[in-house]
Amino acid sequence: MAKESQPLAGEAINSNHTKHLGNLVKAKLLSTEDEALVLDFLNSHPEASLHDQPLSLKTKGLAYARLVELLRILSGHTLMELLESRSLEVLELVHDVRRFSFKGTWLDSLEHCFASSSSSHLDGASFCLLQKLVEPEGQLREDVKIDSLSSQFDCFSLCSSKSW
Repeated sequence: MAKESQPLAGEAINSNHTKHLGNLVKAKLLSTEDEALVLDFLNSHPEASLHDQPLSLKTKGLAYARLVELLRILSGHTLMELLESRSLEVLELVHDVRRFSFKGTWLDSLEHCFASSSSSHLDGASFCLLQKLVEPEGQLREDVKIDSLSSQFDCFSLCSSKSW
């Protein structure tokens, strides 16, 4: 008798995310493009899912909309641009996402990075150190370049662990 294969824990989580996000798309509370962005992110960061399941469908839609907004800002700008001119906006989104019961070390890392390392809070030496990581055209140097959302969060984790 052949054994039935049990789904791996990650597969069950991904299936659960797909189901919940699919319901939001059907209710027109999330676009299919945004659903794909969130699924990609949650596949890389399974601990980041929405934890408070008793939320109404509309509230879940708002929660994921704020997450999408945060992900788009993070993926659409260089680290230096974010630190120089958008740190307060990123912090506001991080706080909103946290209020909607998203959890994880990725949120802690982002909050720490932008709360303690925004250009308005950096001393001169620390800001110069950051600028050395950036090419003249505003991109991170090739050896520290961020290629995806996943590695961007890794970079923020590194940033938050340094005392600059």
